[in-house]
Amino acid sequence: MGWNETARMSLEPRIRDDYDDRQVEAAHRVLIDIGQFASVKSFGPQQIVEFHNSDDKETQEMQARRAYELVQRLLVLMEEYR
Repeated sequence: MGWNETARMSLEPRIRDDYDDRQVEAAHRVLIDIGQFASVKSFGPQQIVEFHNSDDKETQEMQARRAYELVQRLLVLMEEYR
């Protein structure tokens, strides 16, 4: 089982059981409607890069890509919940 599948399995029950509809909708608004994670170059992934503060360009690109992909997977789970 890969890391992404493990992350999905750990997030799914929390989304389904721990959050009410208002919280899910608020998160959905931030992530999709406002566009914080619309692409690798969007504000959200770039803030992850800034947080890690790596000087290596390849590492920065990997961090942005990973942040973007994880949020996209989260959004899929949120859509399934809705």
